[in-house]
Amino acid sequence: MRPMTTILIVGSISLLPLKIQAQEIQLNCQVERSVELKSGKEIAPESFSAIVRMTQDGTATIDATTGFCFNYVGSFSEQEVDGSCERTVSIAGKNEKFTARLTINRFNGAFDHSLMTGLSIYSSSGRCTPGKKLF
Repeated sequence: MRPMTTILIVGSISLLPLKIQAQEIQLNCQVERSVELKSGKEIAPESFSAIVRMTQDGTATIDATTGFCFNYVGSFSEQEVDGSCERTVSIAGKNEKFTARLTINRFNGAFDHSLMTGLSIYSSSGRCTPGKKLF
């Protein structure tokens, strides 16, 4: 009689693919907390969608519907995807520079987003889940 072998498989569900071959994933992200840091004023939570692209060379892009910055460029690790964005917008005839950073945890979908302008710094956090195309 052959002895029985028990194999224990321990794993986790990864929000974003761990092995990269020019992967793309769509996310729906819900802001759970948002605050203007200088004043401490809470801002009403909102949601945004994002498309994350990761390539074999370690670069990542995040196209997101987050306020004044839409295209984040950065990198990824096994733990997270991280990108930054700079954009200048003309508001009432005056050029205003916006700088933002978006970091998404690849295992649980938690994100941190910061947006800086000349006068204000906004910080938000929440969670992203995989999205689906409607059609």
